[in-house]
Amino acid sequence: MFPSVTVRSARRLAVALTLAALAAPAGAHAQGCANTHVEPSRANLEAVRAAVLCLHNAERARHRLPPLRENPRLRRAAERHASHMVGAHFFDHTDPAGATMLDRIRRAG
Repeated sequence: MFPSVTVRSARRLAVALTLAALAAPAGAHAQGCANTHVEPSRANLEAVRAAVLCLHNAERARHRLPPLRENPRLRRAAERHASHMVGAHFFDHTDPAGATMLDRIRRAG
């Protein structure tokens, strides 16, 4: 279905698309969000994660919402889902068997 897409390039694309969707809100750089324009790679994965969280929290702060913090169990669930999407050649919050994001959140505890 996607003959020219490797697992590695698909994962990089998924991270890049996520970062593009989270384009820095006005003033995010002034609020200290580092590494918001780096190209994601295995070497800078933690920096990219921190940048995404910072951008989310900058936007939440603009709307007077409390900040988010990383949840390792949810991250593992999301990583498993991303790998499943690559392996099964689909791109959706709901997998081909009908499991939803809410299902994965509940399973993650």
